[in-house]
Amino acid sequence: MRGADFEIKDKTPSMIRGFVCVPRYKEIQTYLEDCEEKPTHFVIFDDIENMEPLKDHFVLTDYYGEGLTQNCVSKAKFILTA
Repeated sequence: MRGADFEIKDKTPSMIRGFVCVPRYKEIQTYLEDCEEKPTHFVIFDDIENMEPLKDHFVLTDYYGEGLTQNCVSKAKFILTA
């Protein structure tokens, strides 16, 4: 998002095994399970919709269009304050 000011602290593991791709939500679940301090509130921004088990924390971004929009930010704020 234009004008955003933030620092990326970490990233999820890549779990590609040969030609088999692990669903993105599994990578995120693995990351969360491995966190020393388990997050109680978090938001997942991604342009891939296969986040069913983590859907309550998920904000879909637009890969071909605007990317991270003000609507995405509004939804993320709602998730973090719910």
